[in-house]
Amino acid sequence: MIAATNQNLDQMVSEGKFRRDLFYRLNVVLLRIPSLKERRDDIIPLARHILGEMATGATGRQIEIGREAEEALTTYDWPGNGRELANVLERVASSLEGDAIDVHHLPFHLHGRHTDFSDPETVKLQRVRERAESEAIRYALAASRNNKACAAEMLGIHRTLLYKKMSKYKIPIQG
Repeated sequence: MIAATNQNLDQMVSEGKFRRDLFYRLNVVLLRIPSLKERRDDIIPLARHILGEMATGATGRQIEIGREAEEALTTYDWPGNGRELANVLERVASSLEGDAIDVHHLPFHLHGRHTDFSDPETVKLQRVRERAESEAIRYALAASRNNKACAAEMLGIHRTLLYKKMSKYKIPIQG
């Protein structure tokens, strides 16, 4: 059996917050895997692996990562580690129209850059509003681990409205 935690179980056992017998059953071979923040060289290979898995699964297409997007991915600290990386890539891939992820496809908090407004279509208030709404919904779903009721509460909307907006923005409902 393999178990993972981000908690210090030794400390929790001594504080009486974790069962001692369970700790000794689990603590046979200890593997410490540093966070993605500590091993930035692994981020892009891991991202490519995740995208490759998605290509063999639901999306059916191979997605590349542009140079600026790679830079944004490697400079972000990834407090949610691999799970957060996978959620971001899945969210981007589900709304990606081409076969390459560019920096502007990534959520704003990853790169801090504004959208290029040289294209008149991107400056239209309705398009900006729709992109922001879609990204907020995707973020809430990822943060709530796809729990629709929780995501709707985070967004301050009724769950029925969340489903309607997910349909509008072609956000997969399953999960």
